[in-house]
Amino acid sequence: MDSYLDINNNYFGVRHYKVHITKEKIKPLRFITSVISYAIFIWLLLVGLMLLAYVADIKIRAAKGDTSPPIYNAYVVLTGSMVPEIMPKDVVVTKKREAKDLEVGDIITFLSSDPRLSNIIVTHRVKAKLDIFRVYLLLKVDLLSLF
Repeated sequence: MDSYLDINNNYFGVRHYKVHITKEKIKPLRFITSVISYAIFIWLLLVGLMLLAYVADIKIRAAKGDTSPPIYNAYVVLTGSMVPEIMPKDVVVTKKREAKDLEVGDIITFLSSDPRLSNIIVTHRVKAKLDIFRVYLLLKVDLLSLF
């Protein structure tokens, strides 16, 4: 039995091999690309989570009977009425605010009450603000201000 221990150097009869682990140097370009790819992945993951939370918020509020727009919303501008500032097909992210908090020069997005526009969502700049029993906003289109 002693000779068996001497040959294999353990009780189970398994030979041990000497293994040397060497650390491989990472090339700088490969390191930079891996960091950038991880950053893009994390950014896309966060955007996806935000979209999921946005849709979940809308669905939960709709199930409760609340049909008002959320605090933050995104719209695509379809026309060139705000051309110097906002181009057609730009995405406008809005935050819900009270009319009394708006200032002259702010750009707002709202549901038009004009019967000719049949409840279309419109984006315009506040030209003037009148406080007479209620807040009235005079709006202007940027494109027309060029002429």
